Amino acid sequence: MHFLNFSNYNKGKNMPNWRAHNKINFVMYFICLAIILIFFHRLEKIISPALNILLLIFTASYIFSNYFLSPDLDLKKNECKKNWGIFGFIWVPYTSVFKHRGISHSIIFGPLTRIIYLLLIILLPLIVLKKIGILNIDISINLDSFGWKVLITVIIGIYLPCLFHTLADRIFHG
Repeated sequence: MHFLNFSNYNKGKNMPNWRAHNKINFVMYFICLAIILIFFHRLEKIISPALNILLLIFTASYIFSNYFLSPDLDLKKNECKKNWGIFGFIWVPYTSVFKHRGISHSIIFGPLTRIIYLLLIILLPLIVLKKIGILNIDISINLDSFGWKVLITVIIGIYLPCLFHTLADRIFHG
């Protein structure tokens, strides 16, 4: 099957390109989804509305991470930055701080750097506007028991595509 051909390499370099990474991530998404559904079925849990919401949140986080939080944001030019459209410029400082295939491709710290960076880009202006009195919103987060499940689901949904991307780079490039 052509869809399962992961040998799309970057201009002769022995590493998957953007299209190959997307294929790998979507195949892995369906494998993860099957594992999740089998796991809950084996526990004899009924697919509840709460689980459906968490699956939707997982899917949204996974897709967002795949298209907008790729480990390749450390490259000056890449498809992921293009996905940000006019907001792609926010990743220019990230590119200058993190070198390609460095900490940004770390299995644990790579996604964490992008999450923290994005939160800083979003929250710092809000905090400044709140402090000077221009913005009057509550920025705090209250996590009840379901809120923790949502947060963990989002983190897993963000981390997995990054993990699969990094593993594919390591498998195909070494």
